[in-house]
Amino acid sequence: MSFEKIRVGARVKLIGRVRTGNLLVLFSAFLRFNVYTLITLLLFRFDVLYKSAFGKFILSLSVFTLCLAALLLLCARTVKDRWYAAISEGYYMNVTDFIAGFTLRDVLNAVMCGVISSFLSLIRIFIFCSIPSVLAVLIIFLMRDGVSRAVLFILLFGFVTLTVCSVLFLTVSLGCVSLARSLCFCSTNKFIRILSSLEKNCFRLFSFSLFLSAFNRCCRRFSKIEFARFILLCDYTLL
Repeated sequence: MSFEKIRVGARVKLIGRVRTGNLLVLFSAFLRFNVYTLITLLLFRFDVLYKSAFGKFILSLSVFTLCLAALLLLCARTVKDRWYAAISEGYYMNVTDFIAGFTLRDVLNAVMCGVISSFLSLIRIFIFCSIPSVLAVLIIFLMRDGVSRAVLFILLFGFVTLTVCSVLFLTVSLGCVSLARSLCFCSTNKFIRILSSLEKNCFRLFSFSLFLSAFNRCCRRFSKIEFARFILLCDYTLL
């Protein structure tokens, strides 16, 4: 199946539902922004708040609010992924139906998916960022002893090349982790197998993403999920 057929098929399935999808995307982005903003404020004002009893109360309340917001963000992500899956399988369900049917087991599964995807993402960030970091330390060490301009130019060129490649591979790999999480909204049992299959085809996914709309986030995300499902069906029939 060609890229264009998948893109067109995704748009057809989303006819009349794009507005709802964009609202879900905006709601998740709003929650994420507030969580990151609160974390930043707490980090910058921690020393001030910790000095007084009232400040400690505000700090405790902020941490509690942050935990609830993070939990709500995980649940909202699961609702959004379920909504995408229902559309992909040809079912039409309102978002309120998914929210009303959300159980404690779904909450625990959402937390588990979030923990696994965050852990795998951190591993990839560490691996891909450590390579240029090691070279940067080596360049600083050699510059202290003095090197020729030619050697310094080669080292700097290698550093820039490694940094660009690391950022590219990190972006591609993190995209696979995110898609694997979207496809494992019901259970985490197949998370690693699905992620392995997607990472084997990571540059096909990246090439597919390059020609998607950068403005309509709902269509873009759903098209990527549809292409990921197509890859899995071709490789292992996991879905």
